[in-house]
Amino acid sequence: MFLRLLLIIVLFSNWLEEWIPLFTFTDEILALVLLILGLIKIVTVKKHEKVFTNLEVLVFILISIVYFIGVISTIFSNVDTTFPLQIYTLFADVKYILIYFGARILLRYYVTNSQELYSFIVKLSYLFTLLSLSIFVLDLIFNFMQGYSNRFGLKNVAYGFGHPAEFSLCIILLTALNLYFSLRFKHKINYVYVILNLLLLFTAGRVTAIAFYITLILLILFFRYFRRYVFIGAVVSFTSAIIFTFNKFNETFINVQEPRGILMVTSLDIAKRFFPFGSGLGTFGSNASRTNYSELYYQYGFDKIWGLAPWHDVFLTDSYWAMIIGEYGLIASFINLIALLLLLVNSYYISKGIFGVVIFSPILYIVINTPVDTTIVANSSLPLMFVAALLISLRLTEFNNTDRQ
Repeated sequence: MFLRLLLIIVLFSNWLEEWIPLFTFTDEILALVLLILGLIKIVTVKKHEKVFTNLEVLVFILISIVYFIGVISTIFSNVDTTFPLQIYTLFADVKYILIYFGARILLRYYVTNSQELYSFIVKLSYLFTLLSLSIFVLDLIFNFMQGYSNRFGLKNVAYGFGHPAEFSLCIILLTALNLYFSLRFKHKINYVYVILNLLLLFTAGRVTAIAFYITLILLILFFRYFRRYVFIGAVVSFTSAIIFTFNKFNETFINVQEPRGILMVTSLDIAKRFFPFGSGLGTFGSNASRTNYSELYYQYGFDKIWGLAPWHDVFLTDSYWAMIIGEYGLIASFINLIALLLLLVNSYYISKGIFGVVIFSPILYIVINTPVDTTIVANSSLPLMFVAALLISLRLTEFNNTDRQ
């Protein structure tokens, strides 16, 4: 019962925060709670028991080095900011990994039999999808939902979430859970559910989420039916994603006149300027640097650029890597990239093949999404990292149970 309730809170935390003020700090609170409970539990682990994989231990070490460099960068930086905002930025940056490792420890004890979650997850996923589709049909008639943009010939909506991107993430994570249990207990892919959710993603209009979803579907199909051509499948899948998100890719890496491109280019310049460190916590690309408009933005003329200026700053926090490169520096950014890729590899190698593709999907979403968003340090880090930890824990528990038998 505890795990089911926790899973509902986690999956719908962004929706709850939008409607119930009490849940505003759900991600921060659960990050600390999971960490504390995890530390309490890990003390009771017997010496011969293994809680984490070797790759997870390596990731933890690398991430610790990254944040140590971030603190050193702040100490040596001469860019003005406040101590509370520095602490706020550090906690926001480290929050996702606290959630992951805290959840991994706890779920080791609460996930004892995946059969118990099977029926609950399948019912929950279908209920949410069918309810969302029903709301969309009603909105076509009565036009009661707020529109955020118009893409694919549709008014893009958030279904009660704070933003369509948050709704899209919930759909992606529910799909991953549904796929996992369908494969585990039915030994087949639930194509009807996958297609229904793809339709919902188009109504939300988030290009990155749709591209990721199509990439995931293509990977699953290749692993399922064309095992000899998996490499070709991976190339086709990721090429399709780049084509589908070309505008965002272009804005970030090619056209440096766009806000995202300006952020990325400037972050590299800042990293060179403050080498081997960065400009320090809360000074560039982070929410804190927007709250207390950083002096770096004035130095680089951001105050005169639409989307980056204090009077319209919607793009200031639009790239996780621009933030990390600017605030932490090139060395820390490279180590951070290696850590994320190792976390991705670990998720896949827990169970290779089609199960591996499903299990690594939350981490893959992070890797693909970080250049054009800061989801990993925002509220959405809670459902992403918790579901990633849950899928890994489920699979490892099944292996452990099989070994005992």
